[in-house]
Amino acid sequence: MSGQRSLVKVLAVLKHPEQGDLHHPQDPDVAIFHERRALSYTEKAWALTRDLQPFHGELPDYASSLEAALEAEWHKLDRLRRWAEQGLKQLAELRKDYAPRK
Repeated sequence: MSGQRSLVKVLAVLKHPEQGDLHHPQDPDVAIFHERRALSYTEKAWALTRDLQPFHGELPDYASSLEAALEAEWHKLDRLRRWAEQGLKQLAELRKDYAPRK
């Protein structure tokens, strides 16, 4: 069954949810830019069973795992921001080259 769901209990955070509109990822110009919070310690949520996988290893502390997941998401977005800034600088230079010479 593809729609089968399982109830999961949150004990740690491995990846922080991405911010913004889920249907328009990385689009800052959406009607509502959603704040997406991590689930709370011991919060229960339904998830598609096909998306679940067993966790192997030592279970990290919730607070430290939340902090690490938030930092990882912060660094990912910061890297993307810096990449976009570099790309815009390069395109600005190319725009000068491509402009018709008068």
